[in-house]
Amino acid sequence: MKATRRESGKIWSSTFSQVVFTDIPHSYPPSTTVTCRYTYSTAFQPNSRDWVGIFKVGWSTIKDYHTFVWVEQEEGQLTSQAVFKG
Repeated sequence: MKATRRESGKIWSSTFSQVVFTDIPHSYPPSTTVTCRYTYSTAFQPNSRDWVGIFKVGWSTIKDYHTFVWVEQEEGQLTSQAVFKG
């Protein structure tokens, strides 16, 4: 497994993840809109049940999410975003 990182901690490429989140701030102010931007690998196979969730630090199971939104991949697009309203 390998990931390539910039000095800022943003992942440029990955050989083990099919979805890579980009432009991730260290923290978010309370009650603000959060936009999660991500890139798909060409091997990614979208599913109608795909979702992006926000988890507390230290989560241990997939059920530990705080909130989530359903997402869809537009045909031919390798980037997308999920928006969580503040």
